[in-house]
Amino acid sequence: MPTKPSTDWTGVPTTYPAAAVTEPKSVSNASVVKLSKAFIRGSEITNGVFLLADGAEVRSYAGRQRIEVQCLWFGKKPKATWMNITRLSAPKFDLNYTGPVAWDIRK
Repeated sequence: MPTKPSTDWTGVPTTYPAAAVTEPKSVSNASVVKLSKAFIRGSEITNGVFLLADGAEVRSYAGRQRIEVQCLWFGKKPKATWMNITRLSAPKFDLNYTGPVAWDIRK
């Protein structure tokens, strides 16, 4: 069984404009959102496929629409939820996707 990602953010930058997807994860028959443009913690991600968190839905926050996705930031998971990515393009949902998804975003 895989180990749970660490939630200890000691030494991890809160934002990092040059961060990018560095580690994909393969999934099978998964629910994902495809975004041609998204924003997360100061970084713009293009053409990303993200694994949806359980119960994820598009929500408004500070005038922008966000979606909760399962991915890590510099190898860490937030303590209370998964990552909330801000969508900058129309989301395309695929509820039966097989292939790579963004798993770890870092420098």
